[in-house]
Amino acid sequence: MLLQLADKLLQRAEVDPKQPIPVVFHLESWAEQNQPLASWLKGELTANYKVPRDTASLWLEDSNALVLLLDGLDEVAEGRRAECAEAINAYRQEHGLVAMAVCGRTQEVEG
Repeated sequence: MLLQLADKLLQRAEVDPKQPIPVVFHLESWAEQNQPLASWLKGELTANYKVPRDTASLWLEDSNALVLLLDGLDEVAEGRRAECAEAINAYRQEHGLVAMAVCGRTQEVEG
C-alpha cells in the first residue's frame, strides 16, 4: 500500500512541480544506527538516493518539499519500536506539520 501511495504522490509531483516529492525510508536501518530521525533521514537521502548533503538538509528543513514515507515499523526490533515511534514523534514536534506516513504490518506491531 505504501508503494501505491508513493506512486500516486509521484504522479502528482510530476504534473505539478509544487507538490512534495515522496521518498520511501526503511525504518529498520534507523534502528541499526541509533540517531535522531533528522540525522538519519539526511543520511538516507545522501546514501540511498545520492542527494547532496546540502540539498538533503534544505529539503528536510522545508516541510513542503518531501512526503516522508517511513516503511517497516514492524521490522524494527520489538524492543526498539517504542523508541522509534518516539523518534518519529519528536521529529514531528521539531518540524511541525510534515507530510508523513508510517507503515508496518499491524499484526507484527500489535503482536
